[in-house]
Amino acid sequence: MHQTFIALTLLTLGAAVLVWLLQRIRISPVIAYLMLGILVRPAQQYLFPDPEGLDALGELGIVLLMFFIGLEFHLGEMRGMLRVFLGGGTLQVLLTAGAGGTIAWAFGLPPLASAVLGLMLAFSSTALVMKAFEELRQTDSQRCRVALAMLLMQDIAAIMAV
Repeated sequence: MHQTFIALTLLTLGAAVLVWLLQRIRISPVIAYLMLGILVRPAQQYLFPDPEGLDALGELGIVLLMFFIGLEFHLGEMRGMLRVFLGGGTLQVLLTAGAGGTIAWAFGLPPLASAVLGLMLAFSSTALVMKAFEELRQTDSQRCRVALAMLLMQDIAAIMAV
């Protein structure tokens, strides 16, 4: 438990330094987090020997992410985007998952693996997309609101798929 806490603390400090350094040379923080993930992945089993504790930490991260996404928009705005949320988001998930799964199946993957791969292709990272809109200073744009509605449908579909 203590080792996990120390590793997590060092990882958080490392992430903060890496993000700060890359921002100084005008590189997106998203790239810093992706780089950090690539660097940490090979040592994950040594940094976090307790997989159950790491799972709990991951679940906490998801709860916090959903909380911060919830702060980004208001219920009134969501009512206005209901058609995009239900229609466009559902259509996007179904078409992308269907196309990806069909292509994977055509290349010889078993049906279940094809379906999983298709679903993986259908989902985007809400946090990454919203960060990109934030960097472009377009979080109040109609384009961002439409994307957010579709991303939220993807998030709900991902939760239902698990």
